[in-house]
Amino acid sequence: MASAPDSRTIAAVIEAVMMRPFEWGESDCCLAPCDVWVAMGFDDPALPYRGRYSDEAGARAVMGGTVEDVAVREFQRLGWPEIAPGDARDADAGVIGNTLAIFAGGWWHCKSPQGELFVRRVRRAWRPQ
Repeated sequence: MASAPDSRTIAAVIEAVMMRPFEWGESDCCLAPCDVWVAMGFDDPALPYRGRYSDEAGARAVMGGTVEDVAVREFQRLGWPEIAPGDARDADAGVIGNTLAIFAGGWWHCKSPQGELFVRRVRRAWRPQ
């Protein structure tokens, strides 16, 4: 079980991951935050989905629901407790729209085909364990 990294470490990891071009099945809206957690030593929430799709339709097919459905299922599997989004701290996980996000430096970071997005609020949140 990893512990939450310091702010500089998580910022550097997020920057490296989010700078990679968006690519379904490699560096997309769900895999990018998971890559950050893996780089920080947490178990991979996306392990059951990696290598199983290469486009948006394929992602939808293997997910078996929305991003939020998958987040609930996989974070529960990993034992990541749900938290109030307002209680987020660095490295916490969140869902906004149909995208997975990671909290750092007072912002939720997520990836889109247009690049990295910064948002203030998410619908639901979890704490990596």
